Amino acid sequence: MVIRMKPRKPSHHTPERRRILNRIILVILVAVMLLLLIPQLHASDKQLTADVDRTRIEMGDVLKLKVQTNFETTGTPDFSQLQDQFEILGRQRSSRIEISNGRYKAFSRWDLHLSPRQQGELVIPPFEVDDAISAPLTIEVRPPSQQNDVRRGASFVESFVEAKSVYVQQQVHYTLRFYHLGQFINGNIRPPRFDEALSFSLRNQFQYQKQIGAHRYEVYEWTWVFYPQKSGTYTLPPQGFDGRIQYRGQLRLVQDRTQPIQIEVKPIPDAFPASEPWLPAQSVQLTQQFDGPRQPSVGETVQRTLTLRAKGLLASQLPEVISQASEGLSLYPKKPALDNQAHQQTVISERQQTIEAVANASGAQRFAPITLHWWNTNTDQLETLTLPERRIEVSAAVGQTGQVFLPEATPSYSETSRTDSDTTWTPPKWWLWGLVPLLLAALFVMMRYRQPGRQTQTEPSDKLPSKHTVLAHKIKQANRLCDPDTLEPTDVYRQLQQQLQANPNMNQLAAVQDLNQALQAHLFADKPLPQEALITLKTQVCEAEVPDNKQPARAASQLQPLYPNKSNQP
Repeated sequence: MVIRMKPRKPSHHTPERRRILNRIILVILVAVMLLLLIPQLHASDKQLTADVDRTRIEMGDVLKLKVQTNFETTGTPDFSQLQDQFEILGRQRSSRIEISNGRYKAFSRWDLHLSPRQQGELVIPPFEVDDAISAPLTIEVRPPSQQNDVRRGASFVESFVEAKSVYVQQQVHYTLRFYHLGQFINGNIRPPRFDEALSFSLRNQFQYQKQIGAHRYEVYEWTWVFYPQKSGTYTLPPQGFDGRIQYRGQLRLVQDRTQPIQIEVKPIPDAFPASEPWLPAQSVQLTQQFDGPRQPSVGETVQRTLTLRAKGLLASQLPEVISQASEGLSLYPKKPALDNQAHQQTVISERQQTIEAVANASGAQRFAPITLHWWNTNTDQLETLTLPERRIEVSAAVGQTGQVFLPEATPSYSETSRTDSDTTWTPPKWWLWGLVPLLLAALFVMMRYRQPGRQTQTEPSDKLPSKHTVLAHKIKQANRLCDPDTLEPTDVYRQLQQQLQANPNMNQLAAVQDLNQALQAHLFADKPLPQEALITLKTQVCEAEVPDNKQPARAASQLQPLYPNKSNQP
């Protein structure tokens, strides 16, 4: 079969003109991309942050201060303000650039090593760089645990507790440190054993420097909290460190030991109610929240959530908060959720208890008030927390919907760490008005000056595709029918019928008729249809050739021409 192509008309779009138009389109697209990148190229609100590696240090400790911007700058903070309270031992500046998900970020950073000049609460003042100001920081400086006049060797180990007289089950803060000069080679330290006590690791192997006399030691520090479970004298055994260091060009074996520590553990004070669970803590908060319909019907559920938070206790030490209600409410407590978080040299624990209350009687019902006693270890006094009662009205009607309870305005303790969100500039609306015309212009140019041979003008009728050509194209678009994996006759027949229903004219193609007849004979008359034959018929349908337009096929019902050409006469 020969398909004759009509010669194209000469194009008025020369190669040079097309190159110019392509450049115009490229410029427009680049302008659009620049507008899209404006939010990233513009700097957001400038921020300057100051941070330290710890807020509680001793005299002689070396404090690490980090000052960082979220923008690129050539300026430098004025660190001379620090010299009144700190000695600046070292200073270093660095810059870096990050490109993440198309976002450009530049940072400038200053790292300083500081040594306090005095004890007490010292303040790191705010710094300023390019109109950005940091927040001040407060540092607590305590007396040194080791006297500077005591002569120390190349390495030693120390351990200490913050309080040597505590109540039973009260938190005790324990610190273990290893000091050395020179270069550390290797070594290990065994974690302490807290017999007859609960324990929790606050920080594992924190490293810093400390000035003792004329020497600056490298320090490795470990911290725990433990809770003695019985009164009397509690003894912490000696701790040891075994390892090797290189000092003054010589390899030295390290075998250092601490001294034992004795703690007086006092019993529960007489002022605490004997019938209440013992709760020694630095602070305690109790909150409640109700969820469910405000006026529930009989059979509906109201959920009561009680949250007990304590500072200076483990979650396993928090007592169960008993919830009571009137007889018209059946209470079903769920398993409590426990959580421990290390926070500023202590533990903040939480116990959350959820109770499902099912209304089984109409009328006024009530949740009884809750009273909790605890011992304040900071003031050494008894304190009491109370949650007021809550009344609800239960309706006898079924299906009544109500509003949801809101949390009470009770004091709450929240340990939500605030994270500074990524600073992204919010572009003004004017840039959208500039973006839309550029997009429209780019689309207009692309539609107006397309490649030659794709004119939108109507061509002569002999260039239009025939009906059979359109049908063949529709067959090729039937993905499931022409899918090589579709070889089950039932699936092929189903797909073919769907295509025939959507395009009835497809039945005029001989390949479609052959495939349809073969499938019907196989499915309804049990005539065998080998897979090879099915593949061949499918291929003929999916690759149906275009009939010659000069001699279109005529249907049987088509009328003969009134004046036939002489060439057609016999």
